[in-house]
Amino acid sequence: MPQYLEQRFDSKVKTTLAIFWLAVYTFVNLTAVLWLGGLAIETVAGVDWMFGMIFLAVFSIAYSLYGSLKAVAYTDIFHPSSVISVWRPVLKLFSLRCGF
Repeated sequence: MPQYLEQRFDSKVKTTLAIFWLAVYTFVNLTAVLWLGGLAIETVAGVDWMFGMIFLAVFSIAYSLYGSLKAVAYTDIFHPSSVISVWRPVLKLFSLRCGF
């Protein structure tokens, strides 16, 4: 997309939109993930949601810095496979019970 914008318009448009999308990702996506994670920690552990947000932010930064990209890549590989391995038997049992 940035290459297209640079070819179609100019490098100013490319840079402006890159900064815009970085800001949107930072202020919308990351804050929503931290806020919802803080609410989940508050519900499960009974601590304040702000403490949960701070804990998640510090843990994520430490995890990324300590383990580097290798740890993040392993997490990206492990998480979908664990979700599939857990939900596949559950869905199979549900389909057998409901007659699908």
